[in-house]
Amino acid sequence: MKKIRLVLFMLLSVSFLLSEGWLETFNINATPDNSGNLILDYDWLWWTWGTCYTENGHLVLEGEAPNPMNEERFTSWIQTDDGDITPDSATIYIKMKAESTSSDSASAFFDQIHIPVAADPLFLSNKNAYTVVFAPWNGVVADYYFDTEEFNSSPAPGVGYGEWFWAKIVSLGQTVSVWTYLDGTEPTNEPTHSFTTENVTSYAALQFIIAVTNEDSTTWLIDDFYYNVDPTVSTADEIAFPDHYSLVQNFPNPFNPTTSIQFSLKQNEHVRLSVYNVNGKEVDVLLDELVSTGHHQVQFDGKDLPSGVYFYRLTTVDGSTTKKMLLLK
Repeated sequence: MKKIRLVLFMLLSVSFLLSEGWLETFNINATPDNSGNLILDYDWLWWTWGTCYTENGHLVLEGEAPNPMNEERFTSWIQTDDGDITPDSATIYIKMKAESTSSDSASAFFDQIHIPVAADPLFLSNKNAYTVVFAPWNGVVADYYFDTEEFNSSPAPGVGYGEWFWAKIVSLGQTVSVWTYLDGTEPTNEPTHSFTTENVTSYAALQFIIAVTNEDSTTWLIDDFYYNVDPTVSTADEIAFPDHYSLVQNFPNPFNPTTSIQFSLKQNEHVRLSVYNVNGKEVDVLLDELVSTGHHQVQFDGKDLPSGVYFYRLTTVDGSTTKKMLLLK
């Protein structure tokens, strides 16, 4: 009985430290296959119109075909249900840039990037979906409701052509808050724009990126997409460390039999990175040595272990943190 209590206490303690967030870096050069599958850090599906590919660490989207909900707009869509999608409780960071060769300000109105934040599972037929919209032609961020085409905007710092900017999107229940800021700066304390999604009461567990362009004169570049995890790089793409250390969710997860574990250190120090089973038994030690400042990546091979839930713990002189992973064979 004492042992059972100890295991339960350990599992409950670990649960407070677990994070189900994920990061799409777009660092794999790829094009969609004939079915539209785009295999990157996570599995995405391209809706087979417009242009879509990844190159030099960027997702490139150009709209060359009509939007299924509005035939006047040229779009390129990708979606994923990989990773944990939690539309009613999510924080998204996304770095992007719009490049345009058009001087037609009227048609430039349709240069937009849409990030859906609340979509009914039947949104393609009932149009019951809300998106956050970034429009560089007049530097605004807006909320857009597909059913009524209602568009409410606010001036958006950093949103324009030719420069990288960041967006932070926080969904909590039916309230959405958005921050925008130029790359190399920081978000303000108060959100740039806020709105509610009261018409959506059930959520499709999908994440979209929708590029809307002036035919083929505008290109959208997406650099990083963080979902329920804070950026591990600064807005200037330089190393940004936490107070002492950070541990990133392993990828892929679930895995069979290998996965990658990443962590960051603010200073040179002794590090122990170990793996435990659900009974609290240490089954592998990946690192137990002096490690230099910076970002590090370690491979874990579970070929000799049975399928199941495991925990990996990073321990430094400043403390420890633990995350969960799933081995499926």
